Amino acid sequence: MVNPARNGNEPGWAGQAGFSLVEMLAALLGVVVVFGAATGFMLTAFLRQRAVLQATHLEALHSNFALTIAQAVKVADRFRLYPDRATYLSSPESLGTARGNLLVCWARVESGSTVEADFEFTGGELVGHRTAPNGIVSINVCPQARLAAGSGQVFDLSLGLVQGQWELTTSQDWVPFRVCAMPLMMR
Repeated sequence: MVNPARNGNEPGWAGQAGFSLVEMLAALLGVVVVFGAATGFMLTAFLRQRAVLQATHLEALHSNFALTIAQAVKVADRFRLYPDRATYLSSPESLGTARGNLLVCWARVESGSTVEADFEFTGGELVGHRTAPNGIVSINVCPQARLAAGSGQVFDLSLGLVQGQWELTTSQDWVPFRVCAMPLMMR
C-alpha cells in the first residue's frame, strides 16, 4: 500500500530502489555455485594430497625394510633360504634352497649369543622378525607387496649374493625394490 502523504516526485523516494526477488535469487544461486565449486576443488586437492602422503609413507616403509634386509645379511654369520615358514619350522637345520620366500639370517653378537632375523613374503606382505638374545622379538610389516614380474620367489642366491626383489603398487605409482647384499664372511 502506498503512503498517500508521499508520492514518487518527492526527494528521497526515487533513491530507494532495490533488487527484485528474481535478482536476489539469481545472486544467491551464483554465490552457491561459486562456493560449491571451491568446496569441490578443495576436497579433491585434500584427497589427492592424502593419497600422495599414503604412497610416500608406504615407499619409505619398504625402503627401510630393504635396508634392514641388507644390514641383516651383511652381519650374518650364516643364512639360508626356504620356500616358506612351514618348511623352515619342519627342518630348520636343512641346507635350504637357492630360491625362496623366507630368508633367515643368524649373527653372533659380542656376548656369544645368536641373533636371528628372518624376512618372509606371505599373503601380499613382507614380514620381518628379529629375535634378540634376551628373547624379545620385534616385528616389521610391509603391506601391499607383490612378487616382481617373472619371479616366483622374493629371495635368490644367484652368484653367492643374497638378492631380494619385490614390487609395491600404490595409488600414485609403481615402485620396484631390489636388495643385493654380500655377507661379511664372504668379503
